[in-house]
Amino acid sequence: MINLLAGEMPHRFTCSAAGCTAEATVALRWQNPKIHRGDRYKTWLSCGIHRDSLYSFLADRNFAISVIGVDEL
Repeated sequence: MINLLAGEMPHRFTCSAAGCTAEATVALRWQNPKIHRGDRYKTWLSCGIHRDSLYSFLADRNFAISVIGVDEL
């Protein structure tokens, strides 16, 4: 039995969107040029529903973004 209150999820990767517990299918690797140098990136995971909103949030701030499948992590 899966206990979501204990933090257990039925999948390996969970979406990074606030309050979402859906399985992530893509990883958005992003870099803020003001603070990240070289090959340092942050990674947000996203389900299909939140992919566009998370991407837009980062793009609106002119962050460098690449999108890869979670199977490539």
